[in-house]
Amino acid sequence: MNSPNIFKNKRKQQTKISSLFYKRKKTSSSRSSPSKVSAKSDVVNTDGHTPLQPLPSFYPAIRCRSAEDVQKAIEYLHKNMFDKQQVFTKQADTLVVACPAVVVESQLSGLFQNDFTTVSQNLSLLLKKGSLKKLYIKRSDNFPGEACLIKTSTFEGYLDKIAQTLVEDEEKKVIQSFQEASKEFQGCTFPIQNLPFSDQERRILIKLGLLILAGPSTYGVSLPTIGVFTQMLQYSRQDIVRYLKKRPYGEALECDIVQRNTTASFKGKNTPTFSWEFRICDAIGCGIVDAFMTNCGKALRLTQKGRSF
Repeated sequence: MNSPNIFKNKRKQQTKISSLFYKRKKTSSSRSSPSKVSAKSDVVNTDGHTPLQPLPSFYPAIRCRSAEDVQKAIEYLHKNMFDKQQVFTKQADTLVVACPAVVVESQLSGLFQNDFTTVSQNLSLLLKKGSLKKLYIKRSDNFPGEACLIKTSTFEGYLDKIAQTLVEDEEKKVIQSFQEASKEFQGCTFPIQNLPFSDQERRILIKLGLLILAGPSTYGVSLPTIGVFTQMLQYSRQDIVRYLKKRPYGEALECDIVQRNTTASFKGKNTPTFSWEFRICDAIGCGIVDAFMTNCGKALRLTQKGRSF
């Protein structure tokens, strides 16, 4: 009478044993470890990798003590915009020559990571003093509200080069007026009533690429080749994000990022790249990566903004 119940119990036991055996078969370490593996340990040890452990101390960023430090930082970024050892094709070299010597304002955040309030104050002093100029970047999803910084002497040099290429007298007069007016510019966008130009003069400046429509009745100061810079900067950001997304936990040591072969990471061989120092400084400043120190050196990790970039 009891045999059917015993038979059912045996079937239940066989089912449990087979399920345990199946789980062991899927686990690579089943022979040396218990068959019961927690889901948490699987997440921590995915593919044999563990997250990089930040040191308790802050990342040792460069200190900003004066406006001179900000000026030197911008000059340093200008000087190290491109890797001198990198060999470009003729087409890429043309883009390098056309790229204006500017930096993104947020790059200063990448250098002075823990003291940006002081940086902002000293930057305002340099703009009021006339040592620097701000250039407008057309707002988009990739550059939301960002602005470029350029030395005033460099900006005036670009204006002189543009003036030398002009043929019509009207255009020459307009650019001379623009050169005089730009000495008073401290920002990068201005309402139409604050610009000392007529409708015809504004049309000429837009044609020359020195003014951009920034909004309703608002114009931004720019350069005709600023698009070369923003395009290369966009490629740089996409490349870093693409690389870190392939890494476990979206992080990597900076030395691993720098040492990898960058020539194959861009779509075209004719696309020049900024130096790694310039690119990493920008990535930290625009907020797509965080920098932290580990026992193995400086490391970068994708932020939430970087994951959705």
